Amino acid sequence: MFSRFRDKDRNEVDVVIEDRHGPIIGVDVKASTTVFNGDFCGLRRLTSACGDRLVSGLTLYDHDRVVSFGNRMAAVPFSSLWS
Repeated sequence: MFSRFRDKDRNEVDVVIEDRHGPIIGVDVKASTTVFNGDFCGLRRLTSACGDRLVSGLTLYDHDRVVSFGNRMAAVPFSSLWS
């Protein structure tokens, strides 16, 4: 199932993918060549709401490197979707 996440403080995640068995992946999309820790606010709020069900929080961005942003969080290049 695909959905969006937005909390009362307007933190949001563009795409939330939920497996019928419970695991969740959050995906944010940034039109930028740089990603900062603050870009993961929505994904971290989603983690708070879902707990261990969130298996991965990804931010897709316009660069060529995967960058870890802590436990289960990473910035991933758009190009990785086609590789």
